[in-house]
Amino acid sequence: MQIVPYLFGGLTAFLVTDLVPIPSPTEQFGAVRATISAPVLGTLESSINRAAKADRGAAPRTAQDASHIAAVEVVGLRDAAIIYRDRDGRELYRTDPVNNVTVVTKDVKLPEVTVRQEQSSAVKTVPINEIKEQARDEKPRTPRGPKVPVGCEPSFSPVAAPSMAHHTGRCVAELVPPQPAG
Repeated sequence: MQIVPYLFGGLTAFLVTDLVPIPSPTEQFGAVRATISAPVLGTLESSINRAAKADRGAAPRTAQDASHIAAVEVVGLRDAAIIYRDRDGRELYRTDPVNNVTVVTKDVKLPEVTVRQEQSSAVKTVPINEIKEQARDEKPRTPRGPKVPVGCEPSFSPVAAPSMAHHTGRCVAELVPPQPAG
């Protein structure tokens, strides 16, 4: 019977909000706005101009519309941000090592750029296929060290603390019933 006051209060609140008009915050000083009826379907006001909606999307680009780099900006001396822009000033590529951000516009053909600290630094061109083969041939490195016994959990994560991953925490042992002699 303790729920009856709550039900009565909820019903009262519902009836009050349903029957009593509550002014909206946009109405100033209790002035009632004129109600505007919705346009009737099929009238001129309710028609939709579908042709005007098409101009909101970006036009599809063709291969001839591929962006060409017209300006290169280097911002900063140490950990420099590099920005490529087209002739209209739109940003096509940006790499910012300080903020760890790289942005590339779709279908941009990036030029081959070499940045050297000294004139005498040697530069070796490596085709992308060789880089992919090297990455595929490399085996993942596993930390070497004592192994955790079977049935035990490490106290430390091998990812967070690889040097501590061999310390055991909780071990689960299986009880084997004694075998009869014989």
